[in-house]
Amino acid sequence: CNKPECKHDGNAFCVATNDKYTVLDCCLYSNYILAYVIETTDTQQLFKVLSIAPDGSELSEVATVMALERTMQKEPTVGGRFYVHRNRVLLTMWTKGEEKLVDMNRYGTAILNLDTKEVIYLDEEAMAADNPELTDVRGYGEYFYFCKLGGRKGKKIILHRYHLTEGTEEAFSFLTDF
Repeated sequence: CNKPECKHDGNAFCVATNDKYTVLDCCLYSNYILAYVIETTDTQQLFKVLSIAPDGSELSEVATVMALERTMQKEPTVGGRFYVHRNRVLLTMWTKGEEKLVDMNRYGTAILNLDTKEVIYLDEEAMAADNPELTDVRGYGEYFYFCKLGGRKGKKIILHRYHLTEGTEEAFSFLTDF
């Protein structure tokens, strides 16, 4: 943080010592650091994307991708990762630990358009127990390529691709036992 007169004491505007956000992942993109974070309030856990100037002089919220209500008796474990390609951000979200189902995992996959700030979800529900886990992401040309666990008992890895401008997703079939 190089803000004039900042005491670097954990205040909400200090990039270096801010404890408002838990950082899940970050990368340098278009002369800014994009950070995928969770902000925990008294009632919610908010999955957000932040834009941070490399010299620490600015920190701004780009978008809130997901808001989870904090109704659990036990605090859930949350996480995710993200990948940036052609001004789109693909984000994965997961949480483990439900009120009565401690070993339950819920997953979600979202795409944030950095130009319009629009968020779309690739899963049936933004965050659900039956959404497949997304395991890896790459961008090439007009596509995001990613793998999801699917098949019986979620043990088969299935390659998918998402067209950035058309908004279509397709899965690829592999030979048996791939």
